[in-house]
Amino acid sequence: MFVEIPKRSKKLQERREQPYRFNAGQYVYVYGWNQDFSVKVIQRVKSYMWPVYEIEEMNGDRWNVSQLLLSTKPIQNRYEEPAND
Repeated sequence: MFVEIPKRSKKLQERREQPYRFNAGQYVYVYGWNQDFSVKVIQRVKSYMWPVYEIEEMNGDRWNVSQLLLSTKPIQNRYEEPAND
């Protein structure tokens, strides 16, 4: 008997097998940081239970940041207060 696995289950299984979304050398944006500038992914940090990356800012500072805070596109801040003119 052949049972077809739904696409959603296949995608979830692929995520479990390969949880990392970004590669070294890729430029990403960080939630809560200035969205006018992207940062460079230096490497994946494997010592955590969830996907974490070492990133480098333009000034050379390096940080370990969770994948949950990273995006390839600028992240809109929905809670920013409107400017008072």
